[in-house]
Amino acid sequence: MVIRENLAAKVAAELRVFIADDLQPGAQLPSEKDLAERWGVSRTTLREALWLLWSEGLLVRRWGVGTFVADSSEPVVIGSSSIIPIRDAIRSAGHEPTVSHGRVEQVGADAEVAQALALDGVATVWRVDRVFDVDETPAVFLRDHVPARLNGRELDLTPLTDVNVDLLTLLSGMGRTRVIRMEVQMEAAGASGEIATLLKVAPGTPLLRAVQSSYSETGHPVIFSDIHYRTDTVRLRFIRTART
Repeated sequence: MVIRENLAAKVAAELRVFIADDLQPGAQLPSEKDLAERWGVSRTTLREALWLLWSEGLLVRRWGVGTFVADSSEPVVIGSSSIIPIRDAIRSAGHEPTVSHGRVEQVGADAEVAQALALDGVATVWRVDRVFDVDETPAVFLRDHVPARLNGRELDLTPLTDVNVDLLTLLSGMGRTRVIRMEVQMEAAGASGEIATLLKVAPGTPLLRAVQSSYSETGHPVIFSDIHYRTDTVRLRFIRTART
């Protein structure tokens, strides 16, 4: 099962390159039979690879017609089926991500953050504020809180102001910590104060807010995030499957 999943992910990565190099937005993909033969995989594996790209918003399915490259003029679709950085979700949807605002500092954990990260006593955490733009339009305000130390190792998160650096990779390298699970609570929110300014929307503009906890392989919370999405620029896709 793991081997097949890894193969599907590999085919999906190669399909992304094929789509970027050879197809235009709105173009129809070749048939599943032709694609499976091209990559030398079963149609089951090919379908799993296409499903990954659909879940990222890169593809659009038209039942009874075929599979098409998504129109890049549409809002970015961020799927909930995999753990990837926001930057990569934007790129997978055919858009260019940038960080228009970045601030990284160590602060004392308030009660909410300390509880979310299971920290005892007076604790210092990294607070990372970033605004991700989609094709130069502010789209997502992301505030991450991370313990100053993981697995006995000091973390340095200052590189995160660079869009080409992602938090999950830093934690894997510096902290020897891999995030394997995220839990999210969603709610509607009105833009106010600094968030309205950074996202360049009028105060009170409806946003989608996500409060997210990310867990390591040991089940310990390692990231506590507060995320605000501009709904005219980003859409979230939630996928449910039946238990087998």
